[in-house]
Amino acid sequence: MHNHSDNPQPNVLSFDKLHIIQWLGSTDRKTGKELFNTLQASGDIDHNLVEFVDIADKSELLSVLDNLIISCRDKDSIPLIHIETHGNDSGIGTSVNPNQFIEHTDLLEVLRELNVQTKFNLFIVMAACFGSKLVKIIKDTLLKPSPFWGVMGPIKETYDDYIYRGYCAFYKSFFKTYNINESMKVMKDEVPQFDKDLRMYTAEELFQKAIKQYCTDKCSLEISLKRAEAIIETFNVTSKDKITDLDFKYKIAEYLQSTVSKKAIFDARKRVFFMHDLYADNPELSDPEFPLDI
Repeated sequence: MHNHSDNPQPNVLSFDKLHIIQWLGSTDRKTGKELFNTLQASGDIDHNLVEFVDIADKSELLSVLDNLIISCRDKDSIPLIHIETHGNDSGIGTSVNPNQFIEHTDLLEVLRELNVQTKFNLFIVMAACFGSKLVKIIKDTLLKPSPFWGVMGPIKETYDDYIYRGYCAFYKSFFKTYNINESMKVMKDEVPQFDKDLRMYTAEELFQKAIKQYCTDKCSLEISLKRAEAIIETFNVTSKDKITDLDFKYKIAEYLQSTVSKKAIFDARKRVFFMHDLYADNPELSDPEFPLDI
């Protein structure tokens, strides 16, 4: 197993094998297979650290991911997943045919289970147009474990040659240094277009953004006023005495707002999202501090 504790990411990422999953059409350039062959031919990379599988449809993708879950559970393996396919803003696949395309949201639960089984170590590399859009599945899931440690991929349309050259450069560097940031720099030197067209997101940074937005949406005076209105409506239905004073509604809203603890919201969601409730004895789990500007 490789532990790159020297990398400057928010926590330590471990893996024991790179799994290249190729899901391309019959006339597509087989960049996933080319990547695998290139890495196998490299004298600097242990052949046993890289596996390749070629799939034809959505059901085969889910089957591969299910098998990885079993391997993680039974053998304590930790896969680094590379998916070579086509993509758009909402999902991945080779066509709009239902069995040839899968929505990002339909990957949420299987990826979440994989991340749980790897003890928050699932790094997903998306070699597809709009591949980084996979991170959108994290929205509205702060009360459940994160579906990944991190995701890397293009943010827009790209070319197969960029994909092949860029990821070859990335992995050749990564298997030497186990440093994601340094390897991304090598990748962007090889494909300068990726300097603005490719991103990596960690669950920690996405959590910080999502929790700030949640508190903005749920802890505002406007939301408290709506809750106050609902309380007053319920009271007026069940009581002979009716509340009609607008100032009283604002007093209820201000009280409700004063009882909301943003830190309690943050801590409760952090505990579940980063799996502190499942793996309390794992010192490598992300443990972000409560942001003062939340």
